[in-house]
Amino acid sequence: IKTKFPVLFNITDVANTRFRDVFRLGLFLPLPNPLHDNGPRILYVNGSLPEIYSLEEAMAVNYVLQDIFMLEDDYAVVNGLIAINDLKSLTLSHVFQLTPVVLKKLVIYSHESMPLRMKAIHNINAPKIYDTVYQIFLPMLPQKQQNRVRERNIR
Repeated sequence: IKTKFPVLFNITDVANTRFRDVFRLGLFLPLPNPLHDNGPRILYVNGSLPEIYSLEEAMAVNYVLQDIFMLEDDYAVVNGLIAINDLKSLTLSHVFQLTPVVLKKLVIYSHESMPLRMKAIHNINAPKIYDTVYQIFLPMLPQKQQNRVRERNIR
């Protein structure tokens, strides 16, 4: 995997101003208490990424946070993560950035190389355009992970 997608495993420069700007947007917010006080860590993903930043820049922040979870968060290491993705601000510009290559990188990193277990993914408030992306993305996941993805659309 490192030879196929080396950019995923490069050390992220956290002093980079663009990285810090994306980090300060608060796109990825770990909730203070795990589920049932000793269950999986809940990660709220606020999908309000301004169009001046790319999804890959946002994912770099996510990868750094997951590295921090692995080092610092016993709940995430032992019990895994639950992601709640609020997609109400997803725009067509963001959808066009979700090329098959980017989606494949996301799947490979999240499900084949990251030691944290993704227990569930809940997508809420997704616009209609997301349905198309979802239909492309879902078959890329292993069957076990497909069963963990849930749609909770309130339109």
